[in-house]
Amino acid sequence: MIVKFPNGRIVVNINDARVDVNNHINTELKPLLKGYDVDTVRDMLNITESLPPVEESVISNLTSNTSKYLKTSTSYTTASSIINARTDPSLEDLLNNLWKLKVVNIRDAADDKHKTVDDTPYGGGSGMLLKADVLAKSLDENKNESGRILYLSPKGKKFDQNLAKELANEKSLSLICGHFEGVDERILSTRNIEEISIGDYVLSGGESAAYVVIDSILRLLPGVLGNENSKLDETFENGLLEYPQYTKPQIWEEKAVPDVLLSGDHNKIKHWRLSQSEAITRVRRPDLWEKYKKN
Repeated sequence: MIVKFPNGRIVVNINDARVDVNNHINTELKPLLKGYDVDTVRDMLNITESLPPVEESVISNLTSNTSKYLKTSTSYTTASSIINARTDPSLEDLLNNLWKLKVVNIRDAADDKHKTVDDTPYGGGSGMLLKADVLAKSLDENKNESGRILYLSPKGKKFDQNLAKELANEKSLSLICGHFEGVDERILSTRNIEEISIGDYVLSGGESAAYVVIDSILRLLPGVLGNENSKLDETFENGLLEYPQYTKPQIWEEKAVPDVLLSGDHNKIKHWRLSQSEAITRVRRPDLWEKYKKN
């Protein structure tokens, strides 16, 4: 299994020590790294001591540049979550240069010896705030001149499918992931930062929210999804929640697939799906239903 982490590296992830590490390297890692030069591989791989060493025969079977780097390491690391590279399009698309990810550590912009990035709020209160001077320096040094800057915040504009479509047309985006009480308000206006929220709840940090935003945008990029038509009938595409879906077997636990879906009459199926979407949206999301009726 291979997982793409925000630090721009790929980690071979084995949660169970009984898993054949060497087999995973042969089946998962080799096809993805084929043709990459050693410097690129060095940036993408994160190898630490935690599992038994990789067999030399397995290393030699990788590309020569890849094996050159692997021979300097001893074993592979574990991680907390797993994403199968062959079923997660965003990882393969990253390797195919359909999109790029750069992760910046804000502490690198701090000037003091302790690399301080936060401080207590004026007026008192709990928590710590990201310092405007440090965050501004980090942004100025790393952002794309033409790119929009988004700050993941529970008090921001609600992130939805329409905003995802809008952002998918941008050439670049900068996402600020807070991990404290918030940020100094002055940074938001001086750097034209937009606050966005993925929902009415609070997270420990903005990293999880950033992943949601990134994933929802990437799947809208041309070439990311295997079937571009799969986006057309999804929830939110026409302002409604998606209609119910059914597959084989035709009868399961005495519940049958609706007859209209077996009729072969595409016009009737289209109208049935629309009516189902409307009914579901009206009950579950009255806010969307009101918007839909106005349009």
